[in-house]
Amino acid sequence: MALRSPVNLYQDRGSVIVNQPTHEPVTLEEMREHLRIDDEDEHVYLIDCISEAREAIEEWTGLALLFQRWKLTIDRWPIGAERWWDGVQQGSAIMLYGPNSSQSLKLPKFPVIGVHSVTTYDENSNATTINVSNVFDIDTSQKPARMKVKFGETWPTALRALNAIEVQYNAGYGTTANTVPRPIRRAIKLLAAYYFSNRGDGCSVGNAMQISGADQIMQKYQSLKV
Repeated sequence: MALRSPVNLYQDRGSVIVNQPTHEPVTLEEMREHLRIDDEDEHVYLIDCISEAREAIEEWTGLALLFQRWKLTIDRWPIGAERWWDGVQQGSAIMLYGPNSSQSLKLPKFPVIGVHSVTTYDENSNATTINVSNVFDIDTSQKPARMKVKFGETWPTALRALNAIEVQYNAGYGTTANTVPRPIRRAIKLLAAYYFSNRGDGCSVGNAMQISGADQIMQKYQSLKV
């Protein structure tokens, strides 16, 4: 009789933003120049169009453009898919202790600057803060970024049935607009211009991206959905 069921790798994942960017990759002045308009009565709406375009592109691509903090919540660590019988792992020792005995935890947004904090919860929802630098290796060069326990370490205990693990991480190209690649900033202008000129249009983000031409620019920047 199995004492432990197989691990389901396709678990629920919650991802919410904790700290929004403090400004946009495209300024009001740049957008006015792009549209060649001088009417100050349109400023508020134009600013909204810039923000909406940036958020749509981030959602469509999985990118975080300017510095922002995200919180990923999961029920359990990605320890692997090996089955257990009678409380004992069946298989060779390399399955237990080798490099493939656990998987990496993927972080949804890209590019990742670093992991800010990791918190686990026991069955009574008591929180434990994990020392990230001591326990985890963080790979920010991959797309998406990933984290994994260091050699000789184990995944921290997390016992709460739901959302037992919270990972807060920082993402973005930088803190200033000029750190965002120029093609992405141009795509924001194209999409914001479409929103500005087609106010009230109920088309989807995908259609707006395609009609504006922003999708052609952003295709190479899309990250894998995790």
